[in-house]
Amino acid sequence: MLSVLIRRAALTTPGLASTLHLAAALAGDERPYGAWHAEWPTLRDLARRTVVAAHHTSELLRGLCVEAVRIGATAERAWPDLTAERRSMAAFAGGEPADGPYLGLAETTVTTVLARANAYLEATR
Repeated sequence: MLSVLIRRAALTTPGLASTLHLAAALAGDERPYGAWHAEWPTLRDLARRTVVAAHHTSELLRGLCVEAVRIGATAERAWPDLTAERRSMAAFAGGEPADGPYLGLAETTVTTVLARANAYLEATR
């Protein structure tokens, strides 16, 4: 359920950010009528949604258990599907997919993010 609430925040905030940007863009003087009246409630909603989404994310990470062996086995079974786009793009370009690691920096990025999340959770316990 927490991931659904986090996604809700991600889907609803761009519209609020757009409203905030538009209101700020209309600020030809210090307090244009209407524009600053739109800024403050919008900024309040954005801040609230950010704090709530951060709390939900913290709760979600607190209960996260990564089973690397299981993830690896699942990825291996699904490998043809996971690399289908890579093969299609190579065929479209008239060649074969390049040799070497497919995931590039993804493994390093995921490892770094999980380490940071674990450090944060340890610090807040």
